[in-house]
Order: sequence, then structure tokens, then C-alpha cells
Amino acid sequence: MEAVANTNGRHTAEHLEREVLGACMLDAGACAQAVQMLDPEHLYDRTHKHPQIFDTVRKLFSDGTPVNLSTVTQAGHDGMYLTALLDDVASTVNVEHHALIITERWIERQASSELRRAVAKIQGRDADIFQILEDLQHSLSGLVVGRKKETHIREAVARAFLRVEEWRAGEATDFAPSGFYSVDKKFGGFPVGELTTIAAKTGAGKTSLMTQIIGAQAQRETNLSQPRAVLMFSAEMNAEQIVHRMASSWSETDLTVVRAGKASDEAYEVYNKNLARIGQLSIHVDDEPAPTFSHIAARCQTVKITDGLCFVGVDYDEKIHTEGATEELRVSAIAQGLKNLAKRFEVPVVALSQYSRKSDAAYGVPSDGWLRYSGMKENESAMILHWYWPGYWVHNKGVNPNAVESYDENHPNRGWLLCTKNRFGASGKVALDFMPQITKFIDHREPAGAPF
Repeated sequence: MEAVANTNGRHTAEHLEREVLGACMLDAGACAQAVQMLDPEHLYDRTHKHPQIFDTVRKLFSDGTPVNLSTVTQAGHDGMYLTALLDDVASTVNVEHHALIITERWIERQASSELRRAVAKIQGRDADIFQILEDLQHSLSGLVVGRKKETHIREAVARAFLRVEEWRAGEATDFAPSGFYSVDKKFGGFPVGELTTIAAKTGAGKTSLMTQIIGAQAQRETNLSQPRAVLMFSAEMNAEQIVHRMASSWSETDLTVVRAGKASDEAYEVYNKNLARIGQLSIHVDDEPAPTFSHIAARCQTVKITDGLCFVGVDYDEKIHTEGATEELRVSAIAQGLKNLAKRFEVPVVALSQYSRKSDAAYGVPSDGWLRYSGMKENESAMILHWYWPGYWVHNKGVNPNAVESYDENHPNRGWLLCTKNRFGASGKVALDFMPQITKFIDHREPAGAPF
């Protein structure tokens, strides 16, 4: 309220609305600024005239019609009231500042309304307090995220200069490393603010790959001056199962042997030490079995506020609960939602994905056409990776090795991470070995002293 009282010695937010509306009818530049920054709902006067007048101003401006006293009056508004608005304009140069204050007042009103609704729900019978708080957090964060941003290219150029300095210093923040030397060297890492889709057969090691990537991201952050958190949405496994899979990989211990009580005392000691190491990392695991996008956004916002957020992993995409008249539309909504999530929180979002049933009998190298409703995921993903492990069919499905493309008896664990789409770099393939007993991927080209 202080800001309004001190603006040009004037009084109220309603008076600022009058100045903005008057300025729109006097100056085309002022009108353009107001249209970019405000929506009709942002204006709130006692007579409820201002939202209607601004809606007319916006429509005239969008149609290319001059916005002035005559055209707005012809649209059905009171000419005497409009003339009074013109008389209130001291200067048109303050429109941007006034519009910002009007927006802030709208946020205050909306926030107060959301808080009152939340209190009423909390006081209701059988209230789910956790869901109410998550919904409240999501709605409040949306008020701030929805504000208009500067669009002049000079803003992008300023960011580009900063990015070049990051590149020169070897501290690029526009791509997140995967944790595999060969993958990052070939493909450049996961693009920040974009969706990356990783697909593979069920049981071929997708979740193990994700947990290894998650661990690498968290380890990398511990070396930074301001470490941030990694967030994984795991609809397939609960948080403890994820932890055991990471510990098995880090300690290179067969989890089935550990679980059966048949490992050596030394192996259990190494395993427990790695559990302790994992506990020191800033990793959050949300194991809601069918999360909604409001739940996902609320969880991201919570982690961002408390620990900072640098990376989001999803296992797997179609477990997300969303509406759609058809399954194709539902999958499309999920892909679009994940892409929007990446842009909203300015982090890489890496989502695991299943193949369609039509690929069940195929032993060959996978393609984007194997993805369920592949067109939708291709459109929204900046990068698409396929994990092709010939040993999957030989060891897991009992298929004759001669029938499986690229299976090598001398390297039964050899597989390839295939990049079929990379909006920011090269496509192609990288060889990795998958050790299913210890749920670990090995990059044999990784040099000594590599960061992960």
C-alpha cells in the first residue's frame, strides 16, 4: 500500500487505474505498454467500469484500431466518464510503473482470496490438510509466475553475453551433464528448460539409468558454492527402493545377495557406507503413484524454495494423472505438461518412457516410432534417447542370440544409448555396458579423474 500512496503524490490504486486508462487513449506507446502488462481482471474499481473499458482498449489495440476517446466511446462506454479519465492524466511516461503497482494489488487480492478459501477448506469436515496446502502453494506460485516479462531482444542479448562468459570459464549452466563422459561429449548433456525423453523396454534398465543420472547430478551439485537439489518423481518404486538401487550401484554389490543375507560382512559394511553417502546428497524422491501436474508443480515449488532446484526426473511419464478425451490426447497433455514444467522452473526435465505394444516382438534397434503416440512426444521433447541393450532379449527373454541385432557374446552387457533427436547438438549413439546384477551403467571411455 505504501507504494501506491507515494506514487506522484497521488492516493489510491483506483486513481492509478484512471491514469493508465486515460494514458492509453492519449498515447499509443503507453497503450502498448499497458496491454502487455495488464489483463482486464487486474483492474478493480468500485463501479466495475475499469475492467470493461480496458477490455475494449485491448481489443481495439489488437485489431489495429486507434485507441482514443472517440473509438472507446463508440464501443459503448460513457463519454463523460472517459473524458474525466483523460483529465486525470498528469503524464503518460509513468504507465509502466503504474501498471506494475496495479498488478501487485491484483496479486494481493488474489492471494487473500486463496488464503480465505484454504482456511474454509481446512475448517471443513474430513479436510485433507496436505492436499489443501499443496493446492494453495501451487495457486500462489502461479500468481507470480504468470506475470508478463520483457520481450525486447536486448534482454536476450544480455543473457547471451553472460552465457558466453560461462562457456569461456567452463561453467555452462544451459546444459546439465548426464554423468557419463561419452554421452556428454557426444550429445552435450540435458538442455535446461527443456524436456528430454529416455525410452527403453520394460526391465531393460531404464530406472537404473535414471537413478545413476540422479546420483551424478546430486554429486555434481555438492562441489558448487551454492548447491541445489535434485527431484525425482518415482511412480514405479518407492523412495526406499530407489535408495537401495543407488546403493547397489555405488557399492557394486548384487542387491539380491544383500537382500538374501548372503553377502560378506565387508560387503554389508561397504553397502552401509554408501547408504550414508547417499543420505548426505540433496535428493528428493516423490513416490506418489499417480501424481497430477498440480501435485508435481507444487512439489517442485517447495523444493525450489527450500533447497533450490536443478534437475527433475520422472519415472515414468505416462504414470502422470491427467485428463484427455482419448488416450492420444492424454499422452499429448502429459508431454506438453512436462515441457511446460521445464520452462516454468528453468531446469532440465528428464522423463522415462515406455514403448507401445506393437514393438513387443521387435528385436531390432528402436526408433521414435516405437514410442506410444510418438508424434506427441517427438514434438515436445528437445532430446530423445533410446537405451538399446541386445542382452535384454537374450538374457531376459531367452531369444536366440543369432536373432538379436548387434549382440556380442564377448560383450554380453554391451548396449547403446541412441540419440534420435537433439535440437541443440549431434545425434548418434554411445556405447555403455549395463551390469544388471549391480544396476550400474559403465562408460569405458571415461577418462581417469572424470567428475562422476
